[in-house]
Amino acid sequence: MKFRIKRKTFSVYDDSDALLEMTDADILAEQEKNGSYRDVVSGLTTGGVGGAVAGGLGYMALGSKGGGALKRLGRGAAAGLAAGALLGTGIGYMKKSAEDSRNQFYNDRLRYAKRMARRREAKNWKHNMAHRENYSF
Repeated sequence: MKFRIKRKTFSVYDDSDALLEMTDADILAEQEKNGSYRDVVSGLTTGGVGGAVAGGLGYMALGSKGGGALKRLGRGAAAGLAAGALLGTGIGYMKKSAEDSRNQFYNDRLRYAKRMARRREAKNWKHNMAHRENYSF
């Protein structure tokens, strides 16, 4: 299981400014960042479980007195599950959208850095081929 350490960033340029200090080979080897639905799924499950527990206990305590205790618990859990899952999914989707916009910004700067690195390497190769000793056409 991988643990992600969350760093404090102060601007949108903090992650992509590391590209300025990389060598051309490192820039060309760098992979673009892709988003995942981990936050959405996590919000769905956490919200669903939390909503089911809260809904079941709340409906048991405050719900109508008709039916048995387990029946009231089941009704409340079902209602809480639906409400909690919707709320958790919404929150997870908002987190994913924010992460996607940060990834898009980074990927745009990475594409530009790769284009410039390829240009510099091509120019360097051409210069090295044309200006070597005993070079003839």
